[in-house]
Amino acid sequence: KNYKLRSAQVKMMIVAAIIAVYASVVYLLRKRHDEFLKDTPYARTASEAHAFTLRYIYGDFSFVAVKALEFGLFKTYAIPSISKILSSTG
Repeated sequence: KNYKLRSAQVKMMIVAAIIAVYASVVYLLRKRHDEFLKDTPYARTASEAHAFTLRYIYGDFSFVAVKALEFGLFKTYAIPSISKILSSTG
């Protein structure tokens, strides 16, 4: 009986530790994201907006951005007329 009580206490402590670690990670990621956004709060020119967008996309969605670029290039090279033009220009 005492063994079951200790087992339950250990499980509760593990759950509490997991929740604490999760909360800490979320806090740190939000803090990092807030610091990232403070660098360029408002883009005044098109080049500043472009730089901010690239930092945001490749910072937060790097895997998705790379796969989208790869798919776009794959689709472009798959069109015979475009492929012929690209291969003839070197």
